[in-house]
Amino acid sequence: MTHRPRAAARTAPIEFWRIAEALLHMLHNIFGPPEHVAARRTLAPNQHRLFHAWITAAENLMRRLLLLEARACVQTATPSADRAASQARRTSPAFDPENPDSWRVSFVALAQQRRRTAPRRRTHAPFPYSRLYLTRPLAERIEALIRVFNDPAPYARRLARRLNTKPKRAGELTGHCRYMARFLDPGDIAAIDTALAWPPPAPDTS
Repeated sequence: MTHRPRAAARTAPIEFWRIAEALLHMLHNIFGPPEHVAARRTLAPNQHRLFHAWITAAENLMRRLLLLEARACVQTATPSADRAASQARRTSPAFDPENPDSWRVSFVALAQQRRRTAPRRRTHAPFPYSRLYLTRPLAERIEALIRVFNDPAPYARRLARRLNTKPKRAGELTGHCRYMARFLDPGDIAAIDTALAWPPPAPDTS
């Protein structure tokens, strides 16, 4: 991850984006770039848990920042532009572990609401190698984080459109995340959460 956040391209306080930058750099220093993660192919359960914890912390931080961006962004982009980009991603080439720029990845800021269904009962024995986890999903999650960090505007616009119809769902992006509490400074989390009132409080006119 080589790009630094530019104030002109963002509406959330730049110091918050610096926090995200530092966390992504830690991810890079600990686990390497996405292509190195993909090249490992599999991980043992304890290694997978460590990867998952760090990535989840970064994803929850990024969702908070996108919420700030969505709250302040001006609806100037046309849906057709985002649709064209989505169609371009659908026609991406086959997965190339050494070329993360070609990967088809997505960042889920606000999950689709689904009906609850009863859990399915397992009717077969687990695969004998199920104790190993594939690294590709983890690598794709890291690559998605990097793309959001480098260009948050389209993600913020999509989020703003969704919250425009269902503003109460903003609360889903700000819930407690134990991994954030583990890897981030409590003061940084508190500062971001303080800025995340939705809708913003009315100005005091007294």
